[in-house]
Amino acid sequence: ELIEIIDGESARIEQMAREFALLGRLPEGPPSPIDVGELLEDLSKGIAGAVRVRVERPGDLPLVVGHYEPLRRAFQNLLLNACQACDAGSPDAEVVLSARTAANGAAPAVTVLVRDNGAGIGAENLPRIFEPYFTTKSGGTGLGLALVRQTISDHGGTIAVASEPGRGTTFTVTLPVAP
Repeated sequence: ELIEIIDGESARIEQMAREFALLGRLPEGPPSPIDVGELLEDLSKGIAGAVRVRVERPGDLPLVVGHYEPLRRAFQNLLLNACQACDAGSPDAEVVLSARTAANGAAPAVTVLVRDNGAGIGAENLPRIFEPYFTTKSGGTGLGLALVRQTISDHGGTIAVASEPGRGTTFTVTLPVAP
């Protein structure tokens, strides 16, 4: 039993070290055009489970410039968190990934909403969710949302969150459009 506990803790520490190594690292290589709508569609197909994932996007969504893999990991993290927040036993459990064109000040941008109808985040925790090592999940490292924020920031974007306990959470990511 003790060996199992040590193995579990060892795996958790390894995961924390890997995530910490990524924290603050700028993406490598030249940026390229990314179809965020297509990225969201691909992520939605990779989710298996009792939570329904729906993608809403216009056909003429402009491209953003960035690094595909870091953005994919960031949106995947948000999607997985949203799915985990939902009551998988509920027939109404749903996550909506919604992309649209928006203005980011005077510059055009793409805004992505990751919206769930799950448990929500308590007001006392909301200001801390992007802090490294803050987590309310057992076994969580508290680095996932810190890495998401860093990745979005590295791409010239912003991320915000709104939540209501018992009604769900919405993350809003805004990324600049490719020139």
